[in-house]
Amino acid sequence: MFFGEAQCKPVDDVNAFVFPDFDIDIPAAAMKVVRGKVQRPVTTKTFSARHMVELMHPSDGEGLVVYGNLTKKGRIYETYADLEHAADYAVHHLQKFKKDIYLSLHRYHGKRVTQNLVELGCVFTDLDYYNTDLAKYPPEWIAEQVLRFCDDEAFPAPSMILCSGKGLLCIWLHDAVPPSELSRWQLIQDEIFQRFERFGPDRGAKDAVHFFRLPGSRNSKVEDQGNPIVRLLWSKGSPTSPARYDFEDLVTEIVPPLETAKEPVKRVLSKPAPKPKTTTITVRVPDARPEGEQPLRRAVEKRADLVGYKMTHRTYYTSVFDDLERLRVYRYRKGILPPGRRDSWLFVASVCLAWTVDVEMIEEEIVDLARGRCEWDEDEIKPRMSAVIARAHMAADGIEIEYNGMVVDARYSMNADTIRQWLSISDEEAEAADLRCLVGEDRSIKLASERSNKSKHRRGLLKSTHAAMADRRIEIGASAIEMQKNGASMRKIAAHFGVSLGHVHKCMGFYAG
Repeated sequence: MFFGEAQCKPVDDVNAFVFPDFDIDIPAAAMKVVRGKVQRPVTTKTFSARHMVELMHPSDGEGLVVYGNLTKKGRIYETYADLEHAADYAVHHLQKFKKDIYLSLHRYHGKRVTQNLVELGCVFTDLDYYNTDLAKYPPEWIAEQVLRFCDDEAFPAPSMILCSGKGLLCIWLHDAVPPSELSRWQLIQDEIFQRFERFGPDRGAKDAVHFFRLPGSRNSKVEDQGNPIVRLLWSKGSPTSPARYDFEDLVTEIVPPLETAKEPVKRVLSKPAPKPKTTTITVRVPDARPEGEQPLRRAVEKRADLVGYKMTHRTYYTSVFDDLERLRVYRYRKGILPPGRRDSWLFVASVCLAWTVDVEMIEEEIVDLARGRCEWDEDEIKPRMSAVIARAHMAADGIEIEYNGMVVDARYSMNADTIRQWLSISDEEAEAADLRCLVGEDRSIKLASERSNKSKHRRGLLKSTHAAMADRRIEIGASAIEMQKNGASMRKIAAHFGVSLGHVHKCMGFYAG
Protein backbone atom coordinates (compact mmCIF):
# COMPACT_ATOMS: atom_id res chain seq x y z
CA MET A 1 0.00 0.00 0.00
CA PHE A 2 1.10 3.53 -0.75
CA PHE A 3 1.66 6.37 1.70
CA GLY A 4 1.67 9.63 -0.18
CA GLU A 5 3.53 12.87 0.17
CA ALA A 6 2.10 15.44 2.53
CA GLN A 7 3.34 18.06 4.89
CA CYS A 8 3.84 15.72 7.83
CA LYS A 9 2.84 17.11 11.17
CA PRO A 10 3.91 15.73 14.55
CA VAL A 11 1.30 14.09 16.75
CA ASP A 12 1.38 13.09 20.41
CA ASP A 13 4.37 10.81 19.96
CA VAL A 14 7.23 13.06 18.89
CA ASN A 15 8.59 10.46 16.46
CA ALA A 16 5.26 9.62 14.80
CA PHE A 17 3.98 11.51 11.75
CA VAL A 18 0.48 11.34 10.29
CA PHE A 19 -0.05 11.29 6.53
CA PRO A 20 -3.46 12.97 6.13
CA ASP A 21 -5.94 12.80 3.26
CA PHE A 22 -4.79 14.61 0.14
CA ASP A 23 -4.96 14.55 -3.61
CA ILE A 24 -1.54 14.83 -5.24
CA ASP A 25 -0.95 15.54 -8.93
CA ILE A 26 0.82 12.41 -10.14
CA PRO A 27 1.67 11.88 -13.84
CA ALA A 28 -0.79 9.71 -15.73
CA ALA A 29 1.78 6.96 -16.16
CA ALA A 30 1.81 6.51 -12.40
CA MET A 31 -1.84 5.52 -12.37
CA LYS A 32 -1.40 2.35 -14.40
CA VAL A 33 -2.25 -1.07 -13.03
CA VAL A 34 0.11 -2.48 -10.44
CA ARG A 35 -0.51 -6.04 -9.26
CA GLY A 36 -3.97 -6.16 -10.77
CA LYS A 37 -5.43 -2.91 -9.47
CA VAL A 38 -4.85 0.82 -9.60
CA GLN A 39 -2.59 2.03 -6.82
CA ARG A 40 -3.08 5.43 -5.22
CA PRO A 41 -1.74 6.96 -2.05
CA VAL A 42 -3.97 5.97 0.85
CA THR A 43 -5.05 8.01 3.80
CA THR A 44 -4.25 8.52 7.44
CA LYS A 45 -1.46 6.03 7.98
CA THR A 46 1.26 6.36 10.56
CA PHE A 47 4.76 4.95 10.45
CA SER A 48 7.14 6.18 13.13
CA ALA A 49 10.81 5.90 13.93
CA ARG A 50 9.84 3.55 16.75
CA HIS A 51 8.08 1.28 14.22
CA MET A 52 11.17 1.28 12.02
CA VAL A 53 13.50 0.33 14.88
CA GLU A 54 11.21 -2.43 16.14
CA LEU A 55 10.81 -3.77 12.60
CA MET A 56 14.53 -3.87 11.77
CA HIS A 57 15.73 -4.87 15.25
CA PRO A 58 13.28 -7.22 17.01
CA SER A 59 13.65 -7.48 20.76
CA ASP A 60 14.41 -11.21 20.70
CA GLY A 61 17.68 -10.62 18.84
CA GLU A 62 21.10 -9.66 20.11
CA GLY A 63 23.77 -7.05 19.49
CA LEU A 64 23.85 -3.26 19.37
CA VAL A 65 21.88 -0.85 17.20
CA VAL A 66 23.98 2.00 15.79
CA TYR A 67 22.69 5.55 15.46
CA GLY A 68 24.42 8.46 13.81
CA ASN A 69 23.89 12.17 13.59
CA LEU A 70 25.56 14.77 11.42
CA THR A 71 27.58 17.27 13.43
CA LYS A 72 28.11 20.93 12.61
CA LYS A 73 31.58 20.05 11.33
CA GLY A 74 30.03 17.72 8.77
CA ARG A 75 31.03 14.48 10.46
CA ILE A 76 28.77 11.63 11.50
CA TYR A 77 28.90 10.92 15.23
CA GLU A 78 27.91 7.35 16.10
CA THR A 79 26.23 6.13 19.28
CA TYR A 80 25.04 2.68 20.33
CA ALA A 81 21.94 1.28 22.01
CA ASP A 82 20.99 -2.21 23.17
CA LEU A 83 17.78 -3.77 21.92
CA GLU A 84 15.87 -3.08 25.11
CA HIS A 85 16.31 0.67 24.76
CA ALA A 86 16.82 1.03 20.99
CA ALA A 87 13.30 2.31 20.19
CA ASP A 88 13.34 4.81 23.07
CA TYR A 89 16.75 5.96 21.93
CA ALA A 90 15.30 6.73 18.48
CA VAL A 91 12.64 8.93 20.08
CA HIS A 92 15.31 10.67 22.15
CA HIS A 93 17.41 11.32 19.05
CA LEU A 94 14.48 12.88 17.20
CA GLN A 95 13.69 15.13 20.16
CA LYS A 96 17.30 16.24 20.48
CA PHE A 97 18.55 16.54 16.89
CA LYS A 98 15.43 16.51 14.67
CA LYS A 99 17.42 16.26 11.42
CA ASP A 100 20.15 14.17 9.77
CA ILE A 101 19.73 11.12 12.03
CA TYR A 102 20.89 7.71 10.79
CA LEU A 103 19.95 4.15 11.76
CA SER A 104 21.84 0.92 11.08
CA LEU A 105 19.84 -1.78 9.30
CA HIS A 106 21.93 -4.51 10.96
CA ARG A 107 23.31 -5.01 14.49
CA TYR A 108 26.86 -5.37 15.71
CA HIS A 109 29.05 -6.74 18.48
CA GLY A 110 30.71 -3.37 19.00
CA LYS A 111 31.75 -0.92 16.28
CA ARG A 112 29.90 -0.72 12.96
CA VAL A 113 32.32 -2.85 10.93
CA THR A 114 31.79 -6.02 8.91
CA GLN A 115 33.68 -8.23 11.36
CA ASN A 116 31.23 -7.29 14.14
CA LEU A 117 28.02 -8.16 12.29
CA VAL A 118 25.59 -10.20 14.38
CA GLU A 119 23.41 -11.33 11.49
CA LEU A 120 22.04 -10.22 8.13
CA GLY A 121 18.33 -9.43 7.92
CA CYS A 122 17.74 -7.42 4.74
CA VAL A 123 19.10 -6.37 1.37
CA PHE A 124 18.60 -2.86 0.05
CA THR A 125 19.39 -0.26 -2.55
CA ASP A 126 19.58 3.52 -2.29
CA LEU A 127 18.12 5.03 -5.47
CA ASP A 128 19.55 8.48 -6.24
CA TYR A 129 17.08 9.01 -9.07
CA TYR A 130 17.66 12.77 -8.84
CA ASN A 131 20.95 12.16 -10.67
CA THR A 132 19.08 10.70 -13.68
CA ASP A 133 16.55 11.92 -16.21
CA LEU A 134 13.83 11.03 -13.66
CA ALA A 135 14.78 13.94 -11.40
CA LYS A 136 11.71 16.01 -12.33
CA TYR A 137 9.22 13.43 -11.01
CA PRO A 138 7.92 13.18 -7.42
CA PRO A 139 9.13 10.29 -5.23
CA GLU A 140 5.67 8.65 -5.22
CA TRP A 141 5.80 8.34 -9.00
CA ILE A 142 9.32 6.89 -8.89
CA ALA A 143 8.19 4.34 -6.31
CA GLU A 144 5.36 3.39 -8.68
CA GLN A 145 7.88 2.89 -11.49
CA VAL A 146 10.01 0.69 -9.26
CA LEU A 147 7.02 -1.57 -8.60
CA ARG A 148 6.09 -1.66 -12.27
CA PHE A 149 9.67 -2.60 -13.09
CA CYS A 150 9.52 -5.44 -10.58
CA ASP A 151 6.28 -6.67 -12.14
CA ASP A 152 7.63 -6.48 -15.69
CA GLU A 153 10.91 -8.21 -14.81
CA ALA A 154 9.38 -10.82 -12.46
CA PHE A 155 11.61 -9.41 -9.75
CA PRO A 156 10.63 -9.65 -6.07
CA ALA A 157 9.01 -6.39 -4.93
CA PRO A 158 10.65 -4.56 -2.01
CA SER A 159 9.17 -5.13 1.41
CA MET A 160 9.10 -1.36 1.84
CA ILE A 161 10.06 1.82 -0.01
CA LEU A 162 11.02 4.95 1.93
CA CYS A 163 11.70 8.48 0.73
CA SER A 164 14.88 9.90 2.23
CA GLY A 165 13.79 13.43 1.39
CA LYS A 166 15.84 13.33 -1.80
CA GLY A 167 16.06 9.73 -3.03
CA LEU A 168 14.39 6.38 -2.37
CA LEU A 169 15.45 3.52 -0.11
CA CYS A 170 14.14 0.09 -1.14
CA ILE A 171 14.44 -2.67 1.46
CA TRP A 172 13.87 -6.40 0.99
CA LEU A 173 13.47 -7.97 4.43
CA HIS A 174 14.48 -11.61 4.79
CA ASP A 175 14.88 -14.16 7.55
CA ALA A 176 18.02 -13.69 9.63
CA VAL A 177 21.15 -15.45 8.37
CA PRO A 178 24.63 -15.57 9.95
CA PRO A 179 27.52 -13.37 8.72
CA SER A 180 29.03 -16.46 7.06
CA GLU A 181 26.45 -15.88 4.30
CA LEU A 182 27.92 -12.45 3.51
CA SER A 183 29.36 -13.54 0.16
CA ARG A 184 25.96 -14.71 -1.11
CA TRP A 185 24.29 -11.68 0.46
CA GLN A 186 26.68 -9.47 -1.52
CA LEU A 187 25.79 -11.30 -4.74
CA ILE A 188 22.17 -10.27 -4.19
CA GLN A 189 23.23 -6.68 -3.53
CA ASP A 190 25.33 -6.56 -6.70
CA GLU A 191 22.52 -7.97 -8.82
CA ILE A 192 20.00 -5.47 -7.40
CA PHE A 193 22.42 -2.66 -8.22
CA GLN A 194 22.72 -3.85 -11.83
CA ARG A 195 19.01 -4.42 -12.33
CA PHE A 196 17.93 -1.02 -10.95
CA GLU A 197 20.60 0.96 -12.78
CA ARG A 198 18.09 3.21 -14.57
CA PHE A 199 16.98 4.57 -11.19
CA GLY A 200 20.50 5.73 -10.24
CA PRO A 201 21.47 3.33 -7.41
CA ASP A 202 24.19 4.62 -5.11
CA ARG A 203 27.32 2.51 -5.66
CA GLY A 204 28.66 3.56 -2.27
CA ALA A 205 25.65 2.11 -0.44
CA LYS A 206 26.08 -1.57 -1.27
CA ASP A 207 27.98 -2.71 1.82
CA ALA A 208 26.34 -4.49 4.74
CA VAL A 209 27.37 -1.88 7.31
CA HIS A 210 25.80 1.10 5.55
CA PHE A 211 23.18 2.99 7.51
CA PHE A 212 20.38 5.30 6.40
CA ARG A 213 18.24 8.18 7.58
CA LEU A 214 15.71 7.48 10.32
CA PRO A 215 12.00 7.90 9.42
CA GLY A 216 10.65 11.10 10.92
CA SER A 217 13.98 12.93 10.75
CA ARG A 218 14.63 15.77 8.35
CA ASN A 219 17.11 15.80 5.50
CA SER A 220 18.95 19.12 5.77
CA LYS A 221 20.10 18.90 2.14
CA VAL A 222 16.57 19.44 0.83
CA GLU A 223 14.90 21.60 3.49
CA ASP A 224 14.40 24.34 0.89
CA GLN A 225 13.26 21.94 -1.87
CA GLY A 226 9.91 20.61 -0.69
CA ASN A 227 9.28 17.92 1.92
CA PRO A 228 12.54 17.05 3.72
CA ILE A 229 11.04 14.47 6.12
CA VAL A 230 12.12 10.85 5.76
CA ARG A 231 8.93 8.85 5.36
CA LEU A 232 7.43 5.54 4.26
CA LEU A 233 5.95 5.57 0.73
CA TRP A 234 4.95 1.94 0.20
CA SER A 235 4.94 -1.37 2.01
CA LYS A 236 4.18 -4.90 0.89
CA GLY A 237 1.54 -5.66 3.46
CA SER A 238 1.07 -3.92 6.78
CA PRO A 239 3.50 -1.00 7.27
CA THR A 240 4.46 -2.26 10.73
CA SER A 241 4.76 -5.89 9.55
CA PRO A 242 5.65 -5.95 5.84
CA ALA A 243 6.43 -9.08 3.86
CA ARG A 244 9.66 -10.87 4.81
CA TYR A 245 11.33 -13.16 2.27
CA ASP A 246 13.17 -16.41 2.74
CA PHE A 247 16.87 -15.74 2.11
CA GLU A 248 17.27 -18.83 -0.09
CA ASP A 249 14.30 -17.69 -2.19
CA LEU A 250 15.96 -14.31 -2.76
CA VAL A 251 19.18 -16.00 -3.86
CA THR A 252 17.26 -18.23 -6.27
CA GLU A 253 15.05 -15.47 -7.71
CA ILE A 254 17.58 -12.63 -7.92
CA VAL A 255 21.04 -14.10 -8.51
CA PRO A 256 21.30 -15.59 -12.02
CA PRO A 257 22.73 -19.11 -12.41
CA LEU A 258 26.38 -19.18 -13.40
CA GLU A 259 26.43 -20.28 -17.03
CA THR A 260 29.86 -21.87 -16.74
CA ALA A 261 29.16 -23.64 -13.46
CA LYS A 262 29.47 -27.42 -13.53
CA GLU A 263 28.17 -27.77 -10.00
CA PRO A 264 24.76 -26.87 -8.56
CA VAL A 265 24.23 -23.14 -8.15
CA LYS A 266 23.98 -23.31 -4.38
CA ARG A 267 27.38 -24.92 -4.04
CA VAL A 268 28.95 -22.33 -6.33
CA LEU A 269 27.34 -19.38 -4.60
CA SER A 270 28.34 -20.58 -1.16
CA LYS A 271 32.02 -20.27 -1.98
CA PRO A 272 33.56 -16.98 -0.85
CA ALA A 273 34.97 -14.70 -3.52
CA PRO A 274 38.72 -15.22 -4.12
CA LYS A 275 40.84 -12.76 -2.20
CA PRO A 276 43.88 -11.00 -3.68
CA LYS A 277 47.17 -12.62 -2.78
CA THR A 278 48.61 -10.92 0.28
CA THR A 279 51.91 -11.44 1.98
CA THR A 280 51.35 -11.09 5.72
CA ILE A 281 53.53 -11.00 8.76
CA THR A 282 51.75 -12.21 11.89
CA VAL A 283 52.40 -10.12 14.98
CA ARG A 284 50.88 -10.07 18.44
CA VAL A 285 48.15 -7.47 18.78
CA PRO A 286 46.51 -6.56 22.09
CA ASP A 287 43.02 -7.95 21.84
CA ALA A 288 40.03 -8.44 24.09
CA ARG A 289 38.63 -11.42 22.22
CA PRO A 290 37.44 -14.46 24.17
CA GLU A 291 40.04 -17.13 24.77
CA GLY A 292 40.36 -19.56 21.91
CA GLU A 293 39.45 -17.13 19.08
CA GLN A 294 41.97 -16.40 16.37
CA PRO A 295 44.18 -13.34 16.99
CA LEU A 296 44.15 -10.46 14.57
CA ARG A 297 46.87 -10.05 12.00
CA ARG A 298 48.58 -6.90 10.86
CA ALA A 299 49.11 -7.25 7.15
CA VAL A 300 52.15 -5.98 5.28
CA GLU A 301 50.50 -5.87 1.88
CA LYS A 302 51.95 -6.57 -1.53
CA ARG A 303 48.74 -6.64 -3.48
CA ALA A 304 49.13 -6.51 -7.22
CA ASP A 305 45.69 -4.98 -7.64
CA LEU A 306 46.23 -2.28 -5.02
CA VAL A 307 49.88 -1.36 -4.70
CA GLY A 308 52.08 -2.39 -7.60
CA TYR A 309 55.59 -3.75 -7.34
CA LYS A 310 57.91 -1.20 -5.71
CA MET A 311 55.00 1.20 -5.20
CA THR A 312 54.11 2.66 -1.82
CA HIS A 313 50.61 3.74 -0.89
CA ARG A 314 51.66 7.34 -1.50
CA THR A 315 52.96 6.71 -5.02
CA TYR A 316 49.95 4.52 -5.86
CA TYR A 317 47.41 7.14 -4.81
CA THR A 318 49.40 9.87 -6.52
CA SER A 319 49.13 7.87 -9.75
CA VAL A 320 45.41 7.30 -9.19
CA PHE A 321 44.84 11.02 -8.62
CA ASP A 322 46.69 11.85 -11.85
CA ASP A 323 44.43 9.39 -13.69
CA LEU A 324 41.33 10.97 -12.15
CA GLU A 325 42.40 14.34 -13.52
CA ARG A 326 43.10 12.87 -16.97
CA LEU A 327 39.68 11.20 -16.93
CA ARG A 328 37.93 14.42 -15.89
CA VAL A 329 39.55 16.43 -18.67
CA TYR A 330 38.85 13.70 -21.23
CA ARG A 331 35.17 13.32 -20.32
CA TYR A 332 34.25 16.95 -19.73
CA ARG A 333 35.75 19.59 -21.99
CA LYS A 334 35.22 22.40 -19.47
CA GLY A 335 36.60 20.26 -16.65
CA ILE A 336 33.49 20.69 -14.46
CA LEU A 337 31.86 17.48 -13.25
CA PRO A 338 28.11 17.38 -14.03
CA PRO A 339 25.45 16.48 -11.43
CA GLY A 340 25.26 12.74 -10.90
CA ARG A 341 28.98 12.26 -11.56
CA ARG A 342 30.39 14.37 -8.75
CA ASP A 343 30.04 12.26 -5.61
CA SER A 344 31.91 9.18 -6.83
CA TRP A 345 34.74 11.11 -8.48
CA LEU A 346 35.22 13.42 -5.51
CA PHE A 347 35.13 10.55 -2.99
CA VAL A 348 37.90 8.67 -4.81
CA ALA A 349 39.92 11.87 -5.22
CA SER A 350 39.50 12.64 -1.51
CA VAL A 351 40.72 9.14 -0.60
CA CYS A 352 43.81 9.85 -2.71
CA LEU A 353 44.41 13.13 -0.87
CA ALA A 354 44.05 11.35 2.48
CA TRP A 355 47.10 9.25 1.57
CA THR A 356 49.19 11.97 -0.05
CA VAL A 357 48.79 15.24 1.90
CA ASP A 358 49.40 16.17 5.52
CA VAL A 359 46.38 15.61 7.75
CA GLU A 360 46.37 19.28 8.81
CA MET A 361 45.72 20.22 5.18
CA ILE A 362 43.31 17.43 4.19
CA GLU A 363 40.07 19.34 4.79
CA GLU A 364 41.32 22.49 3.04
CA GLU A 365 42.64 20.48 0.07
CA ILE A 366 39.34 18.63 -0.38
CA VAL A 367 37.35 21.87 -0.21
CA ASP A 368 39.61 23.51 -2.82
CA LEU A 369 39.40 20.43 -5.03
CA ALA A 370 35.60 20.29 -4.92
CA ARG A 371 35.20 24.01 -5.54
CA GLY A 372 37.27 23.82 -8.70
CA ARG A 373 35.80 20.61 -10.10
CA CYS A 374 32.23 20.47 -8.78
CA GLU A 375 31.36 24.11 -8.07
CA TRP A 376 30.13 23.23 -4.57
CA ASP A 377 30.38 25.54 -1.59
CA GLU A 378 32.11 24.58 1.66
CA ASP A 379 28.86 23.80 3.52
CA GLU A 380 27.95 21.24 0.86
CA ILE A 381 31.41 19.68 0.56
CA LYS A 382 32.22 18.88 4.19
CA PRO A 383 29.16 16.71 4.98
CA ARG A 384 29.70 14.69 1.81
CA MET A 385 33.37 14.00 2.49
CA SER A 386 33.16 13.89 6.31
CA ALA A 387 33.90 10.15 6.50
CA VAL A 388 37.13 10.49 4.49
CA ILE A 389 38.29 13.42 6.63
CA ALA A 390 37.43 11.60 9.88
CA ARG A 391 39.33 8.48 8.78
CA ALA A 392 42.38 10.57 7.90
CA HIS A 393 42.41 12.11 11.38
CA MET A 394 42.01 8.66 12.95
CA ALA A 395 45.08 7.43 11.06
CA ALA A 396 47.06 10.51 12.11
CA ASP A 397 46.19 9.73 15.75
CA GLY A 398 47.56 6.22 15.34
CA ILE A 399 44.14 4.55 15.41
CA GLU A 400 43.87 1.33 13.44
CA ILE A 401 40.76 -0.62 12.48
CA GLU A 402 39.99 -4.29 12.00
CA TYR A 403 39.24 -5.41 8.46
CA ASN A 404 38.87 -9.04 7.35
CA GLY A 405 40.62 -10.26 10.47
CA MET A 406 43.57 -7.89 10.07
CA VAL A 407 44.57 -4.63 11.68
CA VAL A 408 44.88 -1.99 8.95
CA ASP A 409 45.23 1.76 8.49
CA ALA A 410 42.04 3.67 9.30
CA ARG A 411 42.05 5.51 5.97
CA TYR A 412 39.86 4.24 3.15
CA SER A 413 41.70 2.06 0.64
CA MET A 414 40.48 1.36 -2.91
CA ASN A 415 42.04 -0.87 -5.54
CA ALA A 416 42.09 -0.02 -9.22
CA ASP A 417 39.34 -2.46 -10.21
CA THR A 418 36.95 -1.00 -7.62
CA ILE A 419 37.63 2.54 -8.79
CA ARG A 420 37.07 1.52 -12.41
CA GLN A 421 33.69 0.06 -11.45
CA TRP A 422 32.71 3.13 -9.41
CA LEU A 423 33.53 5.48 -12.29
CA SER A 424 32.47 3.12 -15.12
CA ILE A 425 35.82 3.27 -16.91
CA SER A 426 36.00 0.99 -19.96
CA ASP A 427 39.22 -0.37 -21.45
CA GLU A 428 38.72 1.76 -24.56
CA GLU A 429 38.20 4.93 -22.51
CA ALA A 430 41.25 4.18 -20.35
CA GLU A 431 43.44 3.99 -23.45
CA ALA A 432 41.87 7.04 -25.11
CA ALA A 433 42.34 9.12 -21.95
CA ASP A 434 45.92 7.79 -21.55
CA LEU A 435 45.27 6.47 -18.06
CA ARG A 436 48.29 4.80 -16.47
CA CYS A 437 46.93 3.17 -13.32
CA LEU A 438 43.16 2.72 -13.64
CA VAL A 439 43.46 0.29 -16.54
CA GLY A 440 42.47 -3.26 -17.44
CA GLU A 441 44.77 -6.26 -17.43
CA ASP A 442 45.86 -6.03 -21.10
CA ARG A 443 46.80 -2.37 -20.94
CA SER A 444 48.45 -2.92 -17.56
CA ILE A 445 50.75 -5.57 -19.08
CA LYS A 446 51.53 -3.30 -22.04
CA LEU A 447 52.38 -0.35 -19.78
CA ALA A 448 54.50 -2.55 -17.52
CA SER A 449 56.48 -3.74 -20.54
CA GLU A 450 57.00 -0.15 -21.70
CA ARG A 451 58.19 0.90 -18.25
CA SER A 452 60.56 -2.07 -18.07
CA ASN A 453 62.10 -1.29 -21.47
CA LYS A 454 62.53 2.39 -20.64
CA SER A 455 64.22 1.47 -17.38
CA LYS A 456 66.60 -0.89 -19.17
CA HIS A 457 67.42 1.81 -21.72
CA ARG A 458 68.25 4.29 -18.97
CA ARG A 459 70.55 1.76 -17.29
CA GLY A 460 72.19 0.72 -20.57
CA LEU A 461 70.85 -2.82 -20.31
CA LEU A 462 68.77 -2.62 -23.48
CA LYS A 463 69.85 -1.06 -26.74
CA SER A 464 67.53 1.01 -28.84
CA THR A 465 65.74 -0.60 -31.77
CA HIS A 466 68.06 1.14 -34.26
CA ALA A 467 71.20 -0.04 -32.49
CA ALA A 468 69.87 -3.57 -32.20
CA MET A 469 69.15 -3.70 -35.95
CA ALA A 470 72.66 -2.45 -36.74
CA ASP A 471 74.16 -5.17 -34.57
CA ARG A 472 72.03 -7.77 -36.31
CA ARG A 473 73.17 -6.61 -39.79
CA ILE A 474 76.81 -6.82 -38.72
CA GLU A 475 76.24 -10.31 -37.34
CA ILE A 476 74.55 -11.53 -40.56
CA GLY A 477 77.18 -9.85 -42.77
CA ALA A 478 80.13 -11.40 -40.92
CA SER A 479 78.58 -14.86 -40.92
CA ALA A 480 77.60 -14.60 -44.62
CA ILE A 481 81.15 -13.72 -45.67
CA GLU A 482 82.53 -16.65 -43.66
CA MET A 483 79.93 -19.07 -45.12
CA GLN A 484 80.68 -17.82 -48.65
CA LYS A 485 84.39 -18.53 -48.16
CA ASN A 486 83.45 -22.09 -47.19
CA GLY A 487 81.57 -22.56 -50.47
CA ALA A 488 77.98 -21.82 -49.46
CA SER A 489 75.82 -20.22 -52.14
CA MET A 490 74.05 -16.92 -51.52
CA ARG A 491 70.68 -18.67 -51.71
CA LYS A 492 71.69 -21.11 -48.97
CA ILE A 493 73.00 -18.22 -46.84
CA ALA A 494 69.70 -16.32 -47.27
CA ALA A 495 67.70 -19.44 -46.42
CA HIS A 496 69.90 -20.03 -43.37
CA PHE A 497 69.10 -16.60 -41.90
CA GLY A 498 65.52 -16.53 -43.22
CA VAL A 499 66.03 -13.27 -45.16
CA SER A 500 66.08 -12.23 -48.83
CA LEU A 501 69.12 -12.29 -51.11
CA GLY A 502 69.09 -8.50 -51.26
CA HIS A 503 69.18 -8.24 -47.47
CA VAL A 504 72.20 -10.60 -47.31
CA HIS A 505 74.08 -8.42 -49.83
CA LYS A 506 73.24 -5.30 -47.77
CA CYS A 507 74.45 -6.92 -44.55
CA MET A 508 77.71 -8.02 -46.18
CA GLY A 509 78.26 -4.53 -47.51
CA PHE A 510 77.39 -3.01 -44.10
CA TYR A 511 79.94 -5.30 -42.40
CA ALA A 512 82.65 -4.65 -45.01
CA GLY A 513 82.09 -0.89 -45.01
